[in-house]
Amino acid sequence: MAVYFATSRPQALLDEFDARLNASEEWKRIEAWIKNGDGSYTRSDESWTGKASMRPRVDEDRLTFNIVRLDQGAISSVVYSHYHGNLVEAFLRQLDLMFSMITSTPRCVDGDEWT
Repeated sequence: MAVYFATSRPQALLDEFDARLNASEEWKRIEAWIKNGDGSYTRSDESWTGKASMRPRVDEDRLTFNIVRLDQGAISSVVYSHYHGNLVEAFLRQLDLMFSMITSTPRCVDGDEWT
Protein backbone atom coordinates (compact mmCIF):
# COMPACT_ATOMS: atom_id res chain seq x y z
CA MET A 1 0.00 0.00 0.00
CA ALA A 2 2.20 2.74 -1.32
CA VAL A 3 1.92 5.88 -3.40
CA TYR A 4 4.67 6.60 -5.94
CA PHE A 5 5.26 10.04 -7.48
CA ALA A 6 7.41 9.84 -10.61
CA THR A 7 9.81 12.78 -10.69
CA SER A 8 13.38 13.65 -11.62
CA ARG A 9 13.63 15.65 -8.38
CA PRO A 10 12.17 13.50 -5.57
CA GLN A 11 13.96 15.31 -2.72
CA ALA A 12 12.81 18.69 -4.03
CA LEU A 13 9.23 17.37 -4.20
CA LEU A 14 9.38 16.19 -0.58
CA ASP A 15 10.99 19.48 0.52
CA GLU A 16 8.22 21.44 -1.19
CA PHE A 17 5.56 19.26 0.46
CA ASP A 18 7.14 20.08 3.84
CA ALA A 19 7.28 23.78 2.99
CA ARG A 20 3.60 23.79 2.02
CA LEU A 21 2.58 22.32 5.38
CA ASN A 22 3.85 25.49 7.05
CA ALA A 23 3.27 28.05 4.30
CA SER A 24 2.17 31.45 5.56
CA GLU A 25 0.09 32.16 2.46
CA GLU A 26 -3.25 30.33 2.69
CA TRP A 27 -3.36 29.56 -1.06
CA LYS A 28 -0.03 27.69 -0.79
CA ARG A 29 -0.71 25.86 2.47
CA ILE A 30 -1.52 22.15 2.65
CA GLU A 31 -3.63 21.94 5.79
CA ALA A 32 -4.83 18.34 5.72
CA TRP A 33 -1.46 16.82 6.71
CA ILE A 34 0.98 17.16 9.60
CA LYS A 35 4.51 15.86 9.97
CA ASN A 36 5.22 13.46 12.82
CA GLY A 37 8.41 13.47 14.87
CA ASP A 38 9.68 10.40 12.98
CA GLY A 39 9.45 12.15 9.60
CA SER A 40 6.22 10.45 8.52
CA TYR A 41 2.95 12.27 7.85
CA THR A 42 -0.55 11.80 9.21
CA ARG A 43 -3.89 13.46 8.63
CA SER A 44 -4.52 16.67 10.57
CA ASP A 45 -8.29 16.32 10.89
CA GLU A 46 -9.29 14.89 14.24
CA SER A 47 -11.29 11.92 12.95
CA TRP A 48 -8.31 10.54 10.96
CA THR A 49 -5.26 11.56 13.00
CA GLY A 50 -3.45 8.58 14.43
CA LYS A 51 -5.14 5.97 12.23
CA ALA A 52 -1.97 5.53 10.16
CA SER A 53 0.87 7.55 8.73
CA MET A 54 2.65 7.79 5.41
CA ARG A 55 6.45 7.42 5.50
CA PRO A 56 8.36 9.04 2.63
CA ARG A 57 11.32 7.49 0.87
CA VAL A 58 13.40 9.31 -1.73
CA ASP A 59 14.45 7.06 -4.60
CA GLU A 60 16.39 7.97 -7.74
CA ASP A 61 13.37 8.62 -9.96
CA ARG A 62 10.43 8.80 -7.57
CA LEU A 63 9.15 9.82 -4.18
CA THR A 64 7.50 6.92 -2.39
CA PHE A 65 5.08 7.06 0.53
CA ASN A 66 4.54 3.78 2.41
CA ILE A 67 1.70 3.33 4.87
CA VAL A 68 2.58 2.73 8.52
CA ARG A 69 0.26 1.37 11.20
CA LEU A 70 0.18 3.52 14.34
CA ASP A 71 -1.88 1.40 16.72
CA GLN A 72 -2.23 -2.30 17.51
CA GLY A 73 -4.91 -3.10 14.92
CA ALA A 74 -4.45 -3.82 11.24
CA ILE A 75 -5.07 -0.98 8.78
CA SER A 76 -8.47 -1.34 7.13
CA SER A 77 -9.13 -0.67 3.46
CA VAL A 78 -11.17 2.37 4.55
CA VAL A 79 -8.15 3.87 6.33
CA TYR A 80 -5.57 3.22 3.65
CA SER A 81 -7.88 4.37 0.86
CA HIS A 82 -8.55 7.59 2.80
CA TYR A 83 -4.85 8.22 3.40
CA HIS A 84 -3.86 7.37 -0.17
CA GLY A 85 -6.68 9.37 -1.72
CA ASN A 86 -6.03 12.45 0.37
CA LEU A 87 -2.28 12.34 -0.20
CA VAL A 88 -2.83 12.11 -3.95
CA GLU A 89 -5.33 14.98 -3.76
CA ALA A 90 -2.90 17.22 -1.86
CA PHE A 91 -0.13 16.61 -4.40
CA LEU A 92 -2.45 17.13 -7.38
CA ARG A 93 -3.83 20.38 -5.95
CA GLN A 94 -0.58 21.94 -4.81
CA LEU A 95 2.44 20.23 -6.41
CA ASP A 96 1.19 19.06 -9.81
CA LEU A 97 4.03 20.66 -11.78
CA MET A 98 6.70 18.75 -9.85
CA PHE A 99 5.88 15.17 -10.91
CA SER A 100 4.76 13.37 -14.06
CA MET A 101 2.74 10.42 -12.77
CA ILE A 102 1.20 8.93 -9.62
CA THR A 103 0.85 5.21 -8.94
CA SER A 104 -0.97 3.78 -5.93
CA THR A 105 -0.88 0.14 -4.89
CA PRO A 106 -3.90 -1.71 -3.42
CA ARG A 107 -1.88 -4.24 -1.43
CA CYS A 108 1.11 -4.38 0.85
CA VAL A 109 4.51 -3.67 -0.76
CA ASP A 110 8.09 -3.45 0.51
CA GLY A 111 8.38 -0.66 3.05
CA ASP A 112 4.81 -0.86 4.40
CA GLU A 113 4.20 -1.52 8.08
CA TRP A 114 0.54 -2.45 8.36
CA THR A 115 -0.10 -5.67 10.27
